[in-house]
Amino acid sequence: MESLEQTKARLENIRGIEPILTALRTIALGGLRTTLRRLENARVYYAQLQQVLRLVLEHLPHYNSSAIHQRCGRCALLIVGSQRGLCGPFTSMVADASEQALRELQAEGVEVEIMVLGEHAHREMRRRGFQTAWEGRLPITSAPSFGMATELTEVALHRYEGGELEAFYVTYNHYLGAGRYEPRKVTLVPFKMEHPLEEPVWPPPIVETDVRSLYKRVERQLVALSFYQVLLASAAAEHSARFQLMDGASQNSRRLIEELTLAYHTARQQAITQEMLELAVSAGLVSSPGGWRLMRG
Repeated sequence: MESLEQTKARLENIRGIEPILTALRTIALGGLRTTLRRLENARVYYAQLQQVLRLVLEHLPHYNSSAIHQRCGRCALLIVGSQRGLCGPFTSMVADASEQALRELQAEGVEVEIMVLGEHAHREMRRRGFQTAWEGRLPITSAPSFGMATELTEVALHRYEGGELEAFYVTYNHYLGAGRYEPRKVTLVPFKMEHPLEEPVWPPPIVETDVRSLYKRVERQLVALSFYQVLLASAAAEHSARFQLMDGASQNSRRLIEELTLAYHTARQQAITQEMLELAVSAGLVSSPGGWRLMRG
């Protein structure tokens, strides 16, 4: 059984940690709300751009931008992980999904170039014996920016259009709700149009510029927005996981503080009682440890 001094030391240590856990919990919750708000805005903009692309396709009924690219037997897999820890199995889950995707692609005879976003994901993949061709950092105190997504998608599109890659895949943890996420694999390039128009638009849209140039410009924006949503969904899943972990740790710390406070006061009262008994014995008020003796004058 630990001494009174040990109980007091434990209590002071946990009292010092509890505000840190609460602060981390608050930061994670704020990051989650900001990321979800940006994710919703990105989805609205993505839907609007899809509608524009559908209208442009009315002037290019048989055009397929990905049909001009030949197979080269090489693709890239970008793993979006975590820049910092304290988020439970977040990194190991996306690493498991990435390892499975790598095996499937290699089984098809495709050479895979591994790219990683996030230091924790990089260390996890290196620990599993995988060599990465490129590593990038994710922001720690803010949500991923659209500029970051645009920069990476431009690199992917440039290499795809140059014949270096036949596809660019992304694995990440997709946010499902409070404390819930699942690993997913998506194809960033080549771009695939979703939900074409069911009926021709009437009157047809008027396009006063080169239709193919307009199509490719909107397509590039959609690819960048698609990747931006991936980054935001991954960030939301990470913030949510960290919030749940810090919330549980904060609740446990408060419970331990209550238990240790009770144990400390109980032990202190016992120590005071023992000290009083020892003083009484030394003063002759107690004849033996088992009973009291009244002193007469």
